[in-house]
Amino acid sequence: PKFRDPSPSRGGQGWGWDFRVKIRNKEHVMIVEISKYMTHRISSHTIIMLYAFFMLMSGIAVSSAYAGSGTGVWVPETVDNIGIVGWDTSVAVDAAGRVHISYYDAANGDLKHAVKDAGAWVIETVDGAGDVGWYSSLAIDSTGKLHIGYYDFTNGNLKYIVTNASGSWATPVIVDGTVGNRGKYLSLALDSSDKAHISYYDLDNGDLKYATNYSLGPPPPPPGTPASWSTQLVDSAGDVGWDSSIAIDAGGKVHISYYDADGMDLKYATNASGSWVPGAVDIAGDVGWDTSVAVDPFGKVHISYYDYDNGNLKHTSGTPGAWVIETIDSSGDVGVNTSLFIDSSGTVRIGYYDYTNWTLKYAGNISGAWMIETVDCSGDVGGFVSITGDSGGDVHISYYDQTHGDLRYAVKKGVDTLKKGFNFISAPTSSSNIPDAHTFLGSIPGKEKSVSKVIRYNQSTGQAQEAFYNPNGSMGGTNFTITAAEGLIVYALKDTEFELPNDTCPFFDLKAGTNWAGTPCKLNNTSAWSMLQSMGSSNAISIQQFNPVTGRFETAGFLNGQTVGVDFLLEAGKGYFIHMNKDLSGYSP
Repeated sequence: PKFRDPSPSRGGQGWGWDFRVKIRNKEHVMIVEISKYMTHRISSHTIIMLYAFFMLMSGIAVSSAYAGSGTGVWVPETVDNIGIVGWDTSVAVDAAGRVHISYYDAANGDLKHAVKDAGAWVIETVDGAGDVGWYSSLAIDSTGKLHIGYYDFTNGNLKYIVTNASGSWATPVIVDGTVGNRGKYLSLALDSSDKAHISYYDLDNGDLKYATNYSLGPPPPPPGTPASWSTQLVDSAGDVGWDSSIAIDAGGKVHISYYDADGMDLKYATNASGSWVPGAVDIAGDVGWDTSVAVDPFGKVHISYYDYDNGNLKHTSGTPGAWVIETIDSSGDVGVNTSLFIDSSGTVRIGYYDYTNWTLKYAGNISGAWMIETVDCSGDVGGFVSITGDSGGDVHISYYDQTHGDLRYAVKKGVDTLKKGFNFISAPTSSSNIPDAHTFLGSIPGKEKSVSKVIRYNQSTGQAQEAFYNPNGSMGGTNFTITAAEGLIVYALKDTEFELPNDTCPFFDLKAGTNWAGTPCKLNNTSAWSMLQSMGSSNAISIQQFNPVTGRFETAGFLNGQTVGVDFLLEAGKGYFIHMNKDLSGYSP
């Protein structure tokens, strides 16, 4: 493999390679009235019969119930495309829901910050003094202040910067490195008192070190350390401290995962006992690259990392001496640049790069089983991954677009909401995880206490297929195959949040007659009229959706070649009834 490290020389003087940096070169997510004419054109008889059929088959009283709009879908976008930007990204979300990303501008050697405010990205240079901004790590405190730890390549320093009360950036602080070269492979976290903690690599000595602006008491800090910061040696047994990641638990104890370059092992250290105790976690081959650590709500430590020998994404959880190790993804060479986040329910979410396919991928252990999705496959994308979540359940990933040299960002409206009663949703497209109806029912939290049945329309037979829970909790009915790009009727017994995984954005193969279509991805068309126009009046008759506000179905269609009816907005994650004059294959909605 090749390892990246841009040389300190800039201005068109080329790029160098640092043999110590163990990161790959490819671093790289029913019914509304239209008019008496329209009624005849789209066949109100068909609509009413379909509606009555749904009621008969499912026993559902239609009410203001629906699947959460726009949820369960990854929406990627470019944030910054000026120069070569987007290395060493770190993403966080503030209390107001604004997304912040710190990152390295490789063209200018600057630390930059982007924030999405009122729907638009605002970009600024935070520090441009020399070649700075490597390994940026961002966190937001309880008052909304931004904290960034980063490496100054020019001077070999670990640096830190924070916003002040007015929201502007304070003067950067050198935390370590006034003597020697300190600060690579850093990671920053905040405790409940908003104090900063940083793990990092001492290049001169090959050691793992730790710094904090929380008062640690005696002994005094080493000479040259800023007055408000203290540093400690964590592990010096060999060349250790690469790819470090830091987390703080509810009790204020520190947890660090890192790579031992001499032993080629995954290691972990904690000060939970009052002093630093390092130890090996996984020693099976060359493992432990690109570590990411977090502590779940129950106090268990989780680490994601890359197994270089086997090209796998791995995960471990537990405590020293009782680690449970598992391989999450082994489909090709996957797992580079892992980043791990745990939400308030304890669900583990990991973003990572697929080196074989040059794509950004995501894994989440929803309902106890790992579900894997492709987030972005628009070129060579997915390096320098950072993942986080917000209080609304959305998942956010920042990453690098190697093809264009851009900073990219993707968001997934992380949870779908099945409302009590009738729901018409898009079928999940992650066929490897949810291949059939029974698996789908079993994937919904609460199982038979949350949902009673799922129904699909088999167009070839003109009959509905239904899978359901029996009174004793077993499953019955037809265990039909889940097919991408079809709509499903789901009857929920109560409001239930769940994840709708998708690993592909399918095309529609629409048949003459009625189609139950699902839209798991962001659509090319924004409204019913635009979709109809793109299909053409010779092909399409109408499109219908369920309106959760009115509790009715709405219809748009063609009349004498013109679009009429309700021009409702199209939303990813929903189901639609599409009526066709003739077949239309390979249609991208």
